[in-house]
Amino acid sequence: MAALRILLKRERFVMRIEITSSPFKGANGIEIYQRLQARAIQLGFSLGVQFHNTVTQEELEMWRHHPEVPKSAHAPVLPDCHLNFAARECKTSFALLERNAELFCKFGIDSSVFHAFVMTDEAIAPIRSSRDYTTVLSKCVRSELLIPGSLLNRDFTELPEYRMRCERMKSNLAEVKRRFAGKVRFCIETDFPFLGYGSMFARDMAQWDFPVCLDTSHLWCTCGINHLDYQREVDAFFDTCDVMMLHFHASPFAADTPPDRFWDGHQNLFCPNTMNLPLVLRKALKHDCTHLVLEIPTVDERDLDVLASWL
Repeated sequence: MAALRILLKRERFVMRIEITSSPFKGANGIEIYQRLQARAIQLGFSLGVQFHNTVTQEELEMWRHHPEVPKSAHAPVLPDCHLNFAARECKTSFALLERNAELFCKFGIDSSVFHAFVMTDEAIAPIRSSRDYTTVLSKCVRSELLIPGSLLNRDFTELPEYRMRCERMKSNLAEVKRRFAGKVRFCIETDFPFLGYGSMFARDMAQWDFPVCLDTSHLWCTCGINHLDYQREVDAFFDTCDVMMLHFHASPFAADTPPDRFWDGHQNLFCPNTMNLPLVLRKALKHDCTHLVLEIPTVDERDLDVLASWL
């Protein structure tokens, strides 16, 4: 009966399910993917891979030999700078996306997500590992944008500077749409709210008229530190934005965790949490958001079992 229920739902929803490339680093990466793919097929679906923005040239070469695996990308891949379409000068950001679009074409990639709003005009060094975020961004962020004693953002969206940068975002993202129409459909991700990243709230991102990737744990932290109702903000994104992709993972933190102890998620779906992720998934399907990425570095078969039980 459970298998029949999954098949019936597959007829109603065609869901594209991918795993971030992070778990597949190393010599046995393809073997790990194939093991998870075998389990997914048993559960009634198939798995693709989303290249993480820390993917290396060697890893890309590994995947080049497996054209049968559906792929998308978390841009920028092989970066020489950090994207920032809220900055005064965006030539380097556009040039990087141009190079990425050419690379993606070689892999048959037609959809990609990026972060691209930082509260600075300074050039930002590329992020090549997860450890780089704090090191790189700490050099250009201003302390008045942060909660005292924390790396997390305060709500700086009332600042005239923020409104000005939002206008830049709207204009530059319109240009991204124009340049890459028919090549790659890009979307912008809800940021983890720290060190001056600015893509946080539905009320602002809806004004940019650009597809969105809703990251479940990033938004969870944003809501927690700003005392917002999580499911209400999830609704705001689905009701007012074109949410085309879901970065799906759990956060172990309670909603009332103090800012100096709150952090990112990217935990397994079976991790104890209070997010009500099955409800988020149902909302995504209701709003025709059918591209789901398990952005979980430690993903295993149990995550697939949990996901199948929620579909």
